[in-house]
Amino acid sequence: MIAMQVGFIIYWRKKHKEQTTIRYLIAGAIGFMVSARVLELGVHYFCIFANNPISWFINENRRS
Repeated sequence: MIAMQVGFIIYWRKKHKEQTTIRYLIAGAIGFMVSARVLELGVHYFCIFANNPISWFINENRRS
């Protein structure tokens, strides 16, 4: 995930040398990583840890 962001920053800086500051690119990369992690935690909670039929199905199949 970090390598993808660094690669994008390098590409963007080469293409648009004076049009943007690196602060905005870094802030966007951090925002993307944080939001992706929060969304992933929500899905993990719902599908694995919550007490619902989906988590029962996943946990039953994982033990086999």
